[in-house]
Amino acid sequence: MKRQVAPYGFAVLAALLVVEMGQGMVGPLDTQLIWSSTRLALAASDVLVILCCLVLMVCLGEGLDRNRRRLFNDLVHATTLPTAALLLGPLLSGLVVVSIMVAASTLTAFLMIRTQGLSAIELWPFLWFWWILPMPGFLLSASIILATYAMTRSRAATYAIGLLFLMTTVALHLRGGLSWVLNWPLWSVLTATDFGSGANLPDVLIHNRSLTLAVAGLLFCVAVWRYRRTEVDTKTSIRIPGQTFWWVTTLASVSILWPAFEILRRIESGPDGQKAQTLAQAYWRQNSAFARDMPHPRIVHLTLDLRIEPDAGTMSASGTYDIQSDHGGTDVVWPFTVGPGFRNVRWQIDGDGLIPEDRSGLHLLRPPSSNKPTRRLFFQFEAKVPSGIRRHGLAHRNFIRSEGVLLDSLGTDLMPLPGVVSSVGLTRHNAQDAKPLTEAQARGQSAIGFQHAWTSVVTIDAPDAYDVNSVGDLELVSNEKGRRIVRFNNNVPVRALTVVAGRWSVAAGDGVATYFTAAHNGSVPEMLNALMAARRRFGEWYAPYPWQELRVNEIPAFNTRAQGFPGNLNLSEDMGFISIPDAALPVPTIIVAHEAAHQWWGNLVTPGAAPGADVLIESMANHATLSLLAAEHGDTARQHYARFLEDRYMDRRQAASELPLSAIIDTDAASDETVIYDRGAWVMWMLSQQLGSEAWQSALHSYFEQFRISSEHPLLADFLRILRHQSADAAAFDEFVSQWIHGSGLPEFRIDDVQLNQLDSDWRLDATVANIGSVGVSVAVSVEPVTGHRAEAQIASIPAKGAQRLSWLLPDRPKQLVIDPEIQVLQKNRRLAQHQISPE
Repeated sequence: MKRQVAPYGFAVLAALLVVEMGQGMVGPLDTQLIWSSTRLALAASDVLVILCCLVLMVCLGEGLDRNRRRLFNDLVHATTLPTAALLLGPLLSGLVVVSIMVAASTLTAFLMIRTQGLSAIELWPFLWFWWILPMPGFLLSASIILATYAMTRSRAATYAIGLLFLMTTVALHLRGGLSWVLNWPLWSVLTATDFGSGANLPDVLIHNRSLTLAVAGLLFCVAVWRYRRTEVDTKTSIRIPGQTFWWVTTLASVSILWPAFEILRRIESGPDGQKAQTLAQAYWRQNSAFARDMPHPRIVHLTLDLRIEPDAGTMSASGTYDIQSDHGGTDVVWPFTVGPGFRNVRWQIDGDGLIPEDRSGLHLLRPPSSNKPTRRLFFQFEAKVPSGIRRHGLAHRNFIRSEGVLLDSLGTDLMPLPGVVSSVGLTRHNAQDAKPLTEAQARGQSAIGFQHAWTSVVTIDAPDAYDVNSVGDLELVSNEKGRRIVRFNNNVPVRALTVVAGRWSVAAGDGVATYFTAAHNGSVPEMLNALMAARRRFGEWYAPYPWQELRVNEIPAFNTRAQGFPGNLNLSEDMGFISIPDAALPVPTIIVAHEAAHQWWGNLVTPGAAPGADVLIESMANHATLSLLAAEHGDTARQHYARFLEDRYMDRRQAASELPLSAIIDTDAASDETVIYDRGAWVMWMLSQQLGSEAWQSALHSYFEQFRISSEHPLLADFLRILRHQSADAAAFDEFVSQWIHGSGLPEFRIDDVQLNQLDSDWRLDATVANIGSVGVSVAVSVEPVTGHRAEAQIASIPAKGAQRLSWLLPDRPKQLVIDPEIQVLQKNRRLAQHQISPE
């Protein structure tokens, strides 16, 4: 080993890969993440494991063939050493090389974490992700080499089979075919979280490692059986395996079949299983046709009692819906969608049992006729969340785990949902069959959440180690016999519900609170300030905030999203908690501001399910973020975020097929998403500047006053109508809406024919500002002097494909011309919208 350079070269390569993967750890808004031991270890594990397997294969191939090349075979084979020992020697030598690589990588990671200085150094995550968990994969790749060499006695054939094995694994991974059964290297299935100790190892991971070890053991038995220590006539000699071989291979085969069966069973019981997929398709086929014609039950109040068992991943639930009777006929049908993981579902109406008609998960309830104005529907069920595992990983929208609990009513895991859930069973194939809603239907159907808003009382029973949050004001906390019981009373009609629990630390401010894991306290003060500012500013700009407290709930990274539910902002630990502080782009503030804006844009007023609805949810939430940055952090912070949105939009847009803001139905496609989130925020910012602060604020107040208590959902046209009413120039407003909201064009500026002349002590500057884009705008053009203050900007009104000649008389020599210096106009190729003036 001392004279071998290769092991140390491989160690250097592994260390460099760790550095590269660490540099690639970026979070929201493309900011660098803090290098915690767990996250850095997991980020580099995929590449490091495959490199170690490749090196191990090479070491084994060379070690097995070395005696033959040096003519030591006869001597070695004549010894009394067992064949297994002869094969284990090169294997152990290869594992030593892998150990050197892992040690070098771990030392490099320690230096990276120490240099960054924002996280504690821990050894265990590196041992876990780089040595203990990959070890079955190391042994499997080694066993393939051993078995192949034993059967072929050819180093070239052995390397070919080994490379084919690795390439097949890579191909399956890229095609999405590397399920838990085949994923021996554990690529892209593990989740890094700083919640909990990880003591409760997922069953599927145990089965996967057991399966990989069993296959490795079987291949090693084959290698021992087929490894010949004497030269024989292969044409006449048949080697019959002994009894020990058969016993070992039988045991290995059983060890393979059992974990494989368990993994397949768990997948089958989960959302990716054939049973779940078939049920979802049947649900869509049977129920989508009359979904829009069947009215939702008019629910006015919900009571929900939950008992949560995080360690078991289960919950038991019961509750009531108070439903207003539209008429007392006998043909009343109440449709409710139950989750695929619900068990023992029971219904009662006014205390009497009710048997539903089950249409593949849609329960049709036919209550007996009654003259009561309000009926009380009781439900009860048990569930495991998630009901099974996904085919390719541990990520889930909703989950009950020892690390934390996340449940919400936007899926089908929390409670029976009124009506037909349009997303269940919807695929890119049958989505083409969906017919657009009429305007009347769109006004009656909410874009997100429940069709009708209701009040609620939610009571949760959980282990006393967990804090629990839900929608409404906390009115009861009781601790007894190791359990914590909390009750949330919500008197504000809403269309969404969430239940979140975790082992949190709590930081509170004026009417706000942040619930976070203790390891992530660095961003908490900034989040608290952002929460208080958002509650105060948005309450002034839109409508008063209706709950006692606005909360941020940090959730484990099994769900990597950030979502704003009434009174609760559920943020994954990746969403601002572990981002490196950036003065120019305050990530925690931006994320909190955006999700806090959804308390108004999406919760207090929910638009109808029509094209353009996301403008009134996501575009306005990002506009609110821009406004909050300008008000609280200064216009420079707003400009940085606006530039980020503009750059992201330019990178992701598909100009040839881009839909206007008013035509986008959903944001499933990345190109549509960037139009809503990025272009939409910019467009609303420019529109607010065109209207002016007073008119804009008056319009927003009118919008919330009109639709907060309305039984109809507003459409984008309603919002634009209210804005137009406040506009001093209706024609200019209509032109703006036509170009920016109903169109998808952009301006693009150039500066041409620049002439600079000195007149005594002054300087005369002339330039032509051209707009080669497809949208005409008014834009500021500024001159930056070599010394002194910036000259007052001139406003150029340039039509599409037009130009305007501008002149300045300046006391100081100019250095450059800049179009839109205050970042007020969305445009293409901003970097070309400036001109450096030669000092000559």
